[in-house]
Amino acid sequence: MRTDPVSKLSYGDETARLWLRDNEGKWDRFLSRYKDTEKFAIKKVMYEKNPLLAMAAVQDFMINNAKKIERMEHLMAEVKGEIWIIMGRKHGGKSATAYLMLLMAKKAGRPVCVAGPFLRVPKWCKLINNPADAPANSVTYINEAAMQFSARSSMSGTQRDALANLPAIRHSDRVFIFDTQHSKLLDINPYRVADAWIFKPEPLYAGEERHLAATLEIIRPKSFKETLVYRREWFTLITKTPLPSKYSGNPDDWSDDISKSVKPVESETEAIAQAQKLIDDGRYLGDVKSVLAMLSWPRPMWYWQKLVYTGKLYVQEFVPTVTSEPALNAQSTPSSELTPSATTGFDMGGKTNNRRGKVPTITREELLARRLNNE
Repeated sequence: MRTDPVSKLSYGDETARLWLRDNEGKWDRFLSRYKDTEKFAIKKVMYEKNPLLAMAAVQDFMINNAKKIERMEHLMAEVKGEIWIIMGRKHGGKSATAYLMLLMAKKAGRPVCVAGPFLRVPKWCKLINNPADAPANSVTYINEAAMQFSARSSMSGTQRDALANLPAIRHSDRVFIFDTQHSKLLDINPYRVADAWIFKPEPLYAGEERHLAATLEIIRPKSFKETLVYRREWFTLITKTPLPSKYSGNPDDWSDDISKSVKPVESETEAIAQAQKLIDDGRYLGDVKSVLAMLSWPRPMWYWQKLVYTGKLYVQEFVPTVTSEPALNAQSTPSSELTPSATTGFDMGGKTNNRRGKVPTITREELLARRLNNE
């Protein structure tokens, strides 16, 4: 005998297999979700490999879909200090599911936010640049989290602080919802403290959610309308996930523009405004260059440095004065005082100007001339 981690009832494998045989009709209805070529293999896995999980999956499948939605509403109203992660392929319904959860939280009277300085959001959502700015008792959605918390790129201080504070969030009353197309694209820290997982069709996972592999093998979303929610020792498959507009009855709560939340930059004025938001949020010029490139405004580093020098972008540490002082070098200046902004007048993202970490011997006048001439 052993305890089923899902239903928390004591069953043996043979008892679960007997239940499956006695409820063949219900089992067949569950298997009707799969293609004919998949049914035999799935049935064999369910019956031989994990009959307890199979029994729980069939029992959950027979629960009315409206009751599952009510359970989600209860969770969005009551959960405190949790990290939720949504995974699924492109156009798999991740954003629609996240906004549905935000509507459920709003219905319960909680503040709802979307983090990102360049997103289209409904009017009832508060747009914030930094997840750490989320108000008390709020539910915050970080859309396409891999763009802001990538596992591959070096992050700004703001991003590092937000990720470092994730363990502390578990002791607060705020809830954060991340979404990503692949587990390896997002920084590892959200996975380490995740309280719940939401899977949409064809999630691309590669290790962090290995403990969920048995569940995903038997019960996984097969279409855009299906959503698998796994929270601690409980899971449910919502077979008909409503769109936010259908759930609220307001057509403005969901649109094609909201689903494509990243808004392309179309003019220099708009690019400067977005860049200033990022700089005010503690991002470096390197971050500005990368983010604006994603927003269809790819420009070289000298372009952003020129905007800073001419005063179109304001960086607090930057002093736009050009002098004829001799070039600084390692022999005349202590290493502790050598910084990129000290020698060039520009903030290069907290990094030195070459790969070996040496400060180049060049005056600010010479550097500005090179950048302006695009050399």
